[in-house]
Amino acid sequence: MKNLLTAFIFIIFHSSFTQAQQAGSLDVSFNGTGKVLSGLQTSDFYKNKIKLAVNGKIISAGCQSDGHIIVLRFNQNGSLDNTFGVNGTFSSGVYSGLQSINDLIILPDNSIILLVFSNNPALGCFILKITSAGVLDTSFQSNGYKFFVSSYYVAMELQDNGKIIIGGQIFTNNSHSDLQVIRLNADGAYDLSFGNDGINNDGISKTDFGFDEYPTDLSIDKDGKILMLGYSLNTNFIAKYNPDGSLDNSFDTDGKLTLTQAQLLNNGTVVSMTIQNDNKIILCGSSFICRLNTNGTFDTSFDSDGIGIYSIGNLQDIKTQNDGKIVVSLLASSPATGTGAARFNSNGTLDTSFDSDGVQNVIFSPPFTGYYNAYSIALQDDGKIIFGGVLNQQLYVVRLHGVTNFNSNIGKIPTQFNTNNDVANAIALRAGGKPIVVGNVTNAVSPTSG
Repeated sequence: MKNLLTAFIFIIFHSSFTQAQQAGSLDVSFNGTGKVLSGLQTSDFYKNKIKLAVNGKIISAGCQSDGHIIVLRFNQNGSLDNTFGVNGTFSSGVYSGLQSINDLIILPDNSIILLVFSNNPALGCFILKITSAGVLDTSFQSNGYKFFVSSYYVAMELQDNGKIIIGGQIFTNNSHSDLQVIRLNADGAYDLSFGNDGINNDGISKTDFGFDEYPTDLSIDKDGKILMLGYSLNTNFIAKYNPDGSLDNSFDTDGKLTLTQAQLLNNGTVVSMTIQNDNKIILCGSSFICRLNTNGTFDTSFDSDGIGIYSIGNLQDIKTQNDGKIVVSLLASSPATGTGAARFNSNGTLDTSFDSDGVQNVIFSPPFTGYYNAYSIALQDDGKIIFGGVLNQQLYVVRLHGVTNFNSNIGKIPTQFNTNNDVANAIALRAGGKPIVVGNVTNAVSPTSG
């Protein structure tokens, strides 16, 4: 008859497991530190964008003050992808008056289309296409470029059918400006099945709110409807279009929504927008997040009145996770606090499972005196969070963990006592975040750790 031995388990795991894998912590599998500073000179004031390629590569693009367009492609470990361009870098020719990379999209074949702005009237706003190998695609439109006349565009989205939606503004003959959305075929030609004049579709939909409207962002919801965001003085606007370019009359009765400063509790201009899986609309300003229902009314399940006010730095770009949580990139309130990201629960409260207080601030070494412009944020399929911008006239990228795991590979630390009857009765965290597991085993022999 076997001897029955009952042993009491009391295990304290080392804190490094929890700290290294806490949601919001730096992902040190990315460049060893969780952050990359490019070393390529840009301008602190020139906007840049970050997106994820279909193959998991990380794309960061910006403008240099000497007029070059720069695109970097990183591997998942943070190193430059030497199969792209020259040593992981695409560099264009010199353009006079080059100002910003307003947006970029990545096509299913991993080629890239950039939306670029120059204050040189001879160039204005234009797009260019780069192959997946990191060279200019001269088969696209005019030797790789398409230029737009009398228009300024700020954002792009790729539809599931491969067509390209671009949003911005059009300047009319009387110097008035309206919000405008265009749709291009995959080859860059205007899609003539799209437009809102109802008679002669020309690939263009424009909307006048009675002001000089200035564009800020563009999104496509899960039904293929298009939302264009803009502002004028103390008022914000959203135009919502059906997939054919006509205004969606189910949205605020006429497809046009005006948000006054009073409605936004005097918190300024909406700068970014994203759409939830249920098609609710999330708007982001420098100190607030607002959520609207699909018909344009305030969603009172978000912070009780549809708008949350926060004092965590300037909110810049916004995305939603599949679980409904909301992530934003932050321009810190002072250079000393660096750059950062924050995460909110779906009800508008800060998510305290994310770096314990909902906010992660990141400072590069050596310390820099300039502000960290965090223009862009993106989500990987594995839940990791990537954000970046411009620091000290260089492009930077940061990657954070999106979920909390004990073990970076499998999310657990197995501990076996050579029995088939290990029972955990309780688990808790002690000071410092170290997990304690208490339980019992039967038929125990000498313990081993897995």
